[in-house]
Amino acid sequence: MQCNTTSDVIGEILKLFKEDGVIKKRDSVIKELFKQSIINKEEFEKLLKSEMDRNSKAVQINKEMRDDEIGKLCEQLAQDGKSKFLDWVQTVLLDTCYAKIYLEKKAQMDIDSSKNFTVINDTDVPVVSPVSYHSLVLNQSVPLVPWNCEQASICKDLKFLQLLHKLGFHMPVDSGKVFIRIPHFWTPDSIFDVASKISPID
Repeated sequence: MQCNTTSDVIGEILKLFKEDGVIKKRDSVIKELFKQSIINKEEFEKLLKSEMDRNSKAVQINKEMRDDEIGKLCEQLAQDGKSKFLDWVQTVLLDTCYAKIYLEKKAQMDIDSSKNFTVINDTDVPVVSPVSYHSLVLNQSVPLVPWNCEQASICKDLKFLQLLHKLGFHMPVDSGKVFIRIPHFWTPDSIFDVASKISPID
């Protein structure tokens, strides 16, 4: 192999392909080298493992960069006097987290109630956000509904939109909906995790 003396053999092979106008992925090059018996099984497994390590490091670096960007955006919004809107988003996230847990527990209780009937006192259970509850019951993403003019105007603020986008919210432009939305497939843990990125939770 021409590239055998370099530290990144696969990278050099990719450069050669690129010079010829061919775009390939690193793992496909490794598989092709093994298929053509240019590398043995041990080298193949070693290269695949190093690619997996390389990819996991890149993912970790991207996550750390995203978390830093989220922290900076939160700081900038707080410095601009918009921390009450961060609190509002965090509250909606926590309400959605609670609604999701409530529905999961309720579904489990419905299954268990066929075996053993117990009456629950509704006054002991906190009120579930109706927006979150009904959206989740319908298996829909939960809208971030602005309840006043200030909240409606912050939903047009560029920094605020960047923050929500980096947190993983569905933007109206992307989803074709009216409101910014919390994805319905997020688990309670992931929702809580996103809420804690905005500010520490008591």
